[in-house]
Amino acid sequence: SKGSVSLILPNESFKEITVTDLAGREALRVTTKFNAPNTVNLELSNLPKGMYIISAKGNTTLRKKVVIE
Repeated sequence: SKGSVSLILPNESFKEITVTDLAGREALRVTTKFNAPNTVNLELSNLPKGMYIISAKGNTTLRKKVVIE
């Protein structure tokens, strides 16, 4: 990814999204705002290059790895 990531979540029960680096340092935290049904756009272009883990937390937790180039 070069900066923007769209997440499609299975339902609207996810209240918070965090982006952490592989060392566990939090790079970004957002309260979910759905632009379209169940879709959240994250702007990550200001983060240093590297691999990050995006976690969507709610009733359950979803995790996705993303690489910033």
